[in-house]
Amino acid sequence: HAPRRMTTIDTSSAVFKDTIMAYRSARQAGEMDHPAFMAAMQAYEGHQPGDSEAGRMVGLMIHVATERATEWFWKNI
Repeated sequence: HAPRRMTTIDTSSAVFKDTIMAYRSARQAGEMDHPAFMAAMQAYEGHQPGDSEAGRMVGLMIHVATERATEWFWKNI
């Protein structure tokens, strides 16, 4: 199988912001990880319809957001 390509996440892009905000908003509303992840997937797919890597990309975006903006990301959750 092909080696995984290194993926760079553009944290200033609209797709990143919308995806992260969808996840964070769902968590703030009391949702657990999976429903919040599905909300993030829906936001991501609004920008990148039909992306076969959507699940991996959304997971990566959430990971990047939690590492770079930990305090902000988890505030009020």
